[in-house]
Amino acid sequence: MTLFNVRLGFWLGNPGPAGEQTYKLDSPRESVRPIVEEALGLTDDKKPYVYLSDGGHFENLGLYEMILRRCRFIVVCDATTDTDYEYEALAMAIRQIRVDFGVPIDMGTMKFNRDPKAENNCCALGLIRYSCVDSPDGSTTPESDAACDGLLIYIKPSLLGDEPRDVLNYHSTSPTFPQESAADQWFSEAQFESYRALGSHMIETICTAANSPSHDKPSNVLLGSAKVSAAAEAILEELDIQGWIEKLSPTSGPDTAKGLNECIKAVIASLEGSEPAELPQVVFECDDFAKFARKAREHVERPREPTPKHS
Repeated sequence: MTLFNVRLGFWLGNPGPAGEQTYKLDSPRESVRPIVEEALGLTDDKKPYVYLSDGGHFENLGLYEMILRRCRFIVVCDATTDTDYEYEALAMAIRQIRVDFGVPIDMGTMKFNRDPKAENNCCALGLIRYSCVDSPDGSTTPESDAACDGLLIYIKPSLLGDEPRDVLNYHSTSPTFPQESAADQWFSEAQFESYRALGSHMIETICTAANSPSHDKPSNVLLGSAKVSAAAEAILEELDIQGWIEKLSPTSGPDTAKGLNECIKAVIASLEGSEPAELPQVVFECDDFAKFARKAREHVERPREPTPKHS
């Protein structure tokens, strides 16, 4: 690709110590050496210039590097093409992180779809279990692990049915929206505006999530495609969990639904520095990351209402 000048990135001065003399330059002074290094894969952070690309050669979400840096609060916006919502980019990142770092990531509710339904979500919450590696005593309780563990807020384009009318109109003309092929690099004005408006609406929906006393118990608990006996369902209904878990992760132990939810709440409280207090219903009450995390949890746990019908 380098020899045919198919550019997927840009050369910039290294922002690290090696780029002390080149950081402010907009491009290398010479082109032959960088091109040869790029073609042979000889680029690294020790050179005066670095090659900045979209990251798709290794991991699309940038999650790998954030886990490497032990970030405790991570917001990932997955804009990869995923028509069938198979979460390939997320799965690849989770797999690479677990193999390379030994850090499991347990995802909660994964309810996204391009069909406008009120049951869909704008985001999902995941627990980053740094405690499995970094805790001196090993993983014990959510309270003790909260000092090590992190929170992942995973945002993915999805339709709930309450989007602006022009967004829903564009969806009716392009059924794969908002998961259209990335091969189309020439967006029309309507297409570009529909994606922009949808993104703005999704963040507003998360930030205006309201507390509700009806969150105390779920109306049902979904266990993916697994078959659960009546006795097991009765036990799960007694668990004091907020919201519901769609898929169970094998790394979470026997009481997965309750355990994951309690861990997430403990991590959010740890990020905030104290036990979370009730927030009033205020538009865009997300002026810091802890409040945004709590609003994301409230959005995922909200009571479902019928999908609005548009004439």
